[in-house]
Amino acid sequence: MINKKTLLIFSIIFILSYIIFNFLVIGNDRPLNFLKKNFSNETKQTIKRYIFPYSYIDENLNTIKALRSELKSVQKSLKNINATLDQNNIILNEMSEILGFTEFMRYQKKTVNVNKNDFIFTKFENYYLKVRKAGAAGSGAIYAEKFDNKIILASGDGNFYFFEKELLNNKNFKAIKLKSNIKEIIKYKDFYINSKYGIKDLFLMNDKIYISFINQINKNCFNTSIMVAELNFKKLVFKSFFSPDECIDSNTPWFQPHSSGGRMFQFEDKIIFSTGEFLNRAKAQDEKSVFGKILILNPNFTNDKVYKIISLGHRNVQGLYVDAENSTIISTEHGPQGGDEININKNLSSNIINNYGWPVSSYGEHYGFPKSDPSADVYKIAPLHKSHKKYGFIEPIKYFVPSIGISQIVKVDNNFINHNGLDNQLDTNNFIIGALGKKDRQLSVGTMSFHFFKINKEYSKILNHEFINIDERVRDVIVIDEDQVLFTLESASTLGILTKK
Repeated sequence: MINKKTLLIFSIIFILSYIIFNFLVIGNDRPLNFLKKNFSNETKQTIKRYIFPYSYIDENLNTIKALRSELKSVQKSLKNINATLDQNNIILNEMSEILGFTEFMRYQKKTVNVNKNDFIFTKFENYYLKVRKAGAAGSGAIYAEKFDNKIILASGDGNFYFFEKELLNNKNFKAIKLKSNIKEIIKYKDFYINSKYGIKDLFLMNDKIYISFINQINKNCFNTSIMVAELNFKKLVFKSFFSPDECIDSNTPWFQPHSSGGRMFQFEDKIIFSTGEFLNRAKAQDEKSVFGKILILNPNFTNDKVYKIISLGHRNVQGLYVDAENSTIISTEHGPQGGDEININKNLSSNIINNYGWPVSSYGEHYGFPKSDPSADVYKIAPLHKSHKKYGFIEPIKYFVPSIGISQIVKVDNNFINHNGLDNQLDTNNFIIGALGKKDRQLSVGTMSFHFFKINKEYSKILNHEFINIDERVRDVIVIDEDQVLFTLESASTLGILTKK
């Protein structure tokens, strides 16, 4: 039986003989034109590749050379555009500083529904808070907290504002700019421009304001630290609260400042704090390292290096809530490509250090390294086994494949939402969790949404899960009152208000 390769060779010899006979013997070039018109591009390339290989190679080399030249030109243009955008954002920030306020404008108000629950969802836009701290963001990163009747905001690049919460009922309102000494402390440029460096959370406790941020310990070496200031509505004077000596060099393979954690929450008179591993994956399992952990910090200590590890094996915790009554931590965590998690820690009052498995176990995969290639170096460091329990780790109560870009978590009143007709009994826990994500990802899985979860009293089982797509990246979430929740958004808006109808 004649194989395909032999058949191809015979066909090529026949065609060439036919062309040469017509062109040289008869003097007729019509067969050549006929073949040119009727051969597909794929066939033409095959003939060039096997019959005229040197011509084929030269043609491809010239194409590659032209593409490389074009790529350099595009990269140069992109660099200039980014520099212009950075400069524009700096100017916008200076405008709010000169004016002493920034303005929010309502541009959308609509009814949204989930399982026969009606809510009013209102979006506000701001033209000045535009410094982005994520590549997929379309507007600035913002963190929020509530203090009495005031809402306090911190932008990712270190600007602070406040306004009375009643102003959220207006079409437009102004937030007063809070002066601070942050520029006297944080000196490196990337903190103030479009980048992955900046503030990671805002937290209030005992009339003090805490901010976590990516701290430059020395040249090209970073960690996640915390500063604190007395809550003063004239000027915030920050000083170091927690600043470990350990840092990760930005020249380390896979270094990623976005994977830095930074969430804070109160437990009794202490602060629970999450740290990411900056994609230095092995650090998450190293009990001597501060990275990839959930820590407990004591505000009464004057030494800003002191901490206690509560749990390890974390990649990038982006949401924290502490149920003080049950001594339980509920945390949300970014996985790699897939594998976002909701984790439960019931050992808050004990000396047990829980281990959540990263980077040994995960339900996701490494970006850029397909699971079909387990020999890649990254899988030797981080094998990502598809079980936690089997390898001695704690299983998440929920994981997401594909990922939703999970973010902050807050507990809401049991009557805020009715889940699938389930009774809103007092022995259950209701949470809202935000989700980031990108425009090109499927909204059907819950990216760019807020999620409603009902969890049983023992935090052992999720009773119900529903979500509403809002087509906005949700960065932060705070509860304003029993009927109203505020979201900070970073796609086209800056604030979103969900009000129970």
